[in-house]
Amino acid sequence: MKNCIYCGFENAKINNFCIECGQKNDFQILGIEETPSLNHRFNGLDALRGFAMVLGIVLHAALPYMNIGELWPSDSSSSDVIMVIFEFIHIWRMPLFFILAGFFANLVVSKKSWESWYQNRFLRIFLVAIIFIPVMSLTIPWIFAFGKTGGILFFYSNEGQPHHLWFLWHLIIIAIFVAILRSIYVQFLRLRKILNRIGLS
Repeated sequence: MKNCIYCGFENAKINNFCIECGQKNDFQILGIEETPSLNHRFNGLDALRGFAMVLGIVLHAALPYMNIGELWPSDSSSSDVIMVIFEFIHIWRMPLFFILAGFFANLVVSKKSWESWYQNRFLRIFLVAIIFIPVMSLTIPWIFAFGKTGGILFFYSNEGQPHHLWFLWHLIIIAIFVAILRSIYVQFLRLRKILNRIGLS
């Protein structure tokens, strides 16, 4: 056992974080070593993320040349080559973003604390969703209904949909799921500590 240097709570040595205050206790997480500066950048991953963002332009530029029915305004003639390129990029691009998001979220936790992660998720995901999803929900249906692109067919209601910000909903769900799992894990550690003290575990 060891005491947390921040709040003094007694933790098991295997715990990376204090189960009372959530602060990091000088352990590695998932094999990621501490860096000398909190401003350390992973330039390769930043470049990979930027490249994946540029590919988003390729995907959206390809839509008018694919046979996708009424889902998106398209040309009467389609291209199988463009369809193959689109499907190849589309199948791994968004999963890559979610994997990178998880990696950088782990860095925030490993360098700072779970509280910092909660604040980071609120400012970068929840707050952005609260501000911009209503804007998208109000403007996108109007643009497709009255704009030059003509009508668009959705297989769900247009009301309240995040449209281009759909991925924020997924990140919010993941963040909430992680927070719930961590809470369950912390309660489990506390219960095990109590059982150890009374000799039942």
